[in-house]
Amino acid sequence: MAAFSKRLTRAHSTSVPSTWTKGVPSSITTSTLRLPKKALKPVNVAVAAHKQDRADERAYEDAARGRRAAERQAAKNAQALRNGTMSQAAFDDAQRSADERPGTFPKVRARRPDRRHFGRNVTTRTRRRGKNTLIDGTVDVDADVAVINSGQAFRDADTGNWIANGRTYGMHENGTVFPVSGPGFHDASRGGFKALGAYNEFGGDTAEARRWIAQHKLSPEAAAEGLQLFRTLGR
Repeated sequence: MAAFSKRLTRAHSTSVPSTWTKGVPSSITTSTLRLPKKALKPVNVAVAAHKQDRADERAYEDAARGRRAAERQAAKNAQALRNGTMSQAAFDDAQRSADERPGTFPKVRARRPDRRHFGRNVTTRTRRRGKNTLIDGTVDVDADVAVINSGQAFRDADTGNWIANGRTYGMHENGTVFPVSGPGFHDASRGGFKALGAYNEFGGDTAEARRWIAQHKLSPEAAAEGLQLFRTLGR
């Protein structure tokens, strides 16, 4: 079993779950199994995800080094202020500039938004809030998150939001970002969000979707908003 896992690891640059090799004689190799490409698809997906995670980790490590450098500079500025070699106004300007320019790094590693923010994932059971901002298929969220983690995003010193590739994200304490405004982001009311879930779940403007909307007493405005979101976010 160990030998089989090792050979398969070399073939696909990743380890495989032990359950896959349970009970398999060590003499069996990938060549004797002659696994079809379709059977290896889960492995390839896992490899891609693993490589992306490693790239994100390296980017965050680079960002952490940059953050420490920025903290050292801030400490020097504070010492200069105490020594009288820097004025209070110059110190305040330096602090604000450091907060807003690229080179500012998040205190925790930024992570992708929750699934509920992606329009195609919304169902009738998805959690709703008073304001719901949705992401359409034109947005490369992973690229935006990478920009934040690499220290190349702008940070608004007043709101704490991050601006990457023209889009503004908020960030929860655990690092999960959420859309605020920008290209590819769409605001939805509670009713419109709920109607969108019905259109997603029942395949568009179908009799089943309209029946569900009527049963839940959504307004015509909410139904129209949900349908527009369905058509826009499905791109």
